Amino acid sequence: MATIRDVAKKAGVSVTTVSRALNGYSDVSEKTREKIKMIAKELNYSPSLLARSLVMKKTKTIGLLVSGLRIEGSKDNFTFEVLCGVNDCAGELGYELVLISTDSKKQQEKTYNQLCKERKVEGVILQGIKTDDPYLDEVLKSDIPCILIDIPIESDSVGYVTTDNKGGAETAVEHLLNLGHKHIAMINGHSQAFVSRERLAGYQAALNCISFNESYVVNGAFLEDTAERETTKLLKAYPEISALFCASDLMAMGQ
Repeated sequence: MATIRDVAKKAGVSVTTVSRALNGYSDVSEKTREKIKMIAKELNYSPSLLARSLVMKKTKTIGLLVSGLRIEGSKDNFTFEVLCGVNDCAGELGYELVLISTDSKKQQEKTYNQLCKERKVEGVILQGIKTDDPYLDEVLKSDIPCILIDIPIESDSVGYVTTDNKGGAETAVEHLLNLGHKHIAMINGHSQAFVSRERLAGYQAALNCISFNESYVVNGAFLEDTAERETTKLLKAYPEISALFCASDLMAMGQ
């Protein structure tokens, strides 16, 4: 297997020049950089990621931290689509992606910073974390760059991405109203999810034209089986219900 010294010898430059060229430093001319890249490819030279991270003090690694990742949710494509999107984008930018799965038990054993430092990630994307999760407070106090999915909280090192959960829920319920339904129930997720609060608000806003019945709202915990069980109990108690608005695709599958 070729070494960096082999590349340097064939290119007629120093080992330092090869290293700086392959690591994108601007003090190497573009002509020299392309020559070194071509020789490295020709010799099938692959730089050590560990050595590169020590030299550049960067690991080029992003962590995708997912809370509550369980087999019960495997039918829900949302997490998979997010994972694929993050992986594709990270690859295009020259970053590696590390999946970090956590739950309440693991969070008692290791802090957020410990998890991140053990995996040597430069930044983190968080999905599935609850609004009352102790990790959330740690995230806001940490200096590790982080993006939250569906939790609109910001700090100097934290940003977020989300969708119009309230507007989407309102549109869905309005569609049911336009079809003539008057008794519309909601299968929500749980109170510790920001999206649940927003989708409930959208559901209530759409029902302004008729009366809102709090008894028509139950939590399905974003799980298929739980949603099926809660819906069965709801329909037995209120047989007049003619339509359901589910706060997730997975819970809708349980109907």
